[in-house]
Amino acid sequence: MLQENTARPAPLPLGPTRPLAILTYHSVGVGGSPIRLSLAQFRQQVRALQRAGIRGVSLGEALDQQGRAAGRLVALTFDDGFADFATAAWPVLREAGFGATVFLVTGRLGSDNAWPGQPRWAPRLPLLSRGEVRRLAREGVEFGSHTVSHLCLAEAPPDVAATELALSRQAIEAATGAPCRFFAYPYGLVTPTLRLQVAEYYSAAVTTELRLAGPADDRYLLPRIDAPYLAPAWLAGALYTPAVGAYLALRRLGRGLRRAVLRD
Repeated sequence: MLQENTARPAPLPLGPTRPLAILTYHSVGVGGSPIRLSLAQFRQQVRALQRAGIRGVSLGEALDQQGRAAGRLVALTFDDGFADFATAAWPVLREAGFGATVFLVTGRLGSDNAWPGQPRWAPRLPLLSRGEVRRLAREGVEFGSHTVSHLCLAEAPPDVAATELALSRQAIEAATGAPCRFFAYPYGLVTPTLRLQVAEYYSAAVTTELRLAGPADDRYLLPRIDAPYLAPAWLAGALYTPAVGAYLALRRLGRGLRRAVLRD
């Protein structure tokens, strides 16, 4: 039986101290898909951030440093741990001097994203291997947990959720030799009970709520911005402007309406 975690990292303050953009990526490469951004689009977004004087960093660095660099940092997060992070995204980020956080599905390392619940339209793509994770960690990539199996923990029994939370963190720390501080909720779904469980193992967690994070946010319910919404790419460089804030509010409204229609 898993024992309660007693040696977790020190907790972070409640929410960022100032507005913080946390971007969500999945795959970067060739071929159109809601979970894939082309390499050309990715390069354009990175360049737009550079031109605006905004540096892309890991979630850990953003939360630790952004109070001293408000509006000058953006956290770059990659869900699922696709292998093209190593071959496509990371070379671009290294060249720009940027960092990133990759959320891994630890039970699928070296395999692909054919887990239960994957939409039919989602392409089947290879995931990072344990060796690639080890190498990328040495090169400065931060890794967080996206569970062991990509199970929707919000719908799972508490004991199953606890096992997924604990084992995924242990696997990442064993592979990287570094603390695993952050968690991404599969499908963005979270309940009050799950939020409390996540707090036992991690220092902060991210959702799929579409907006900037701010001081009022619970550090275990941090919102993020889907990078594909930042088209044209100049929007990436204007993340902290009122105009982009209004644009994201409209996208958030549209997303809510689509979900309401699908539920009916």
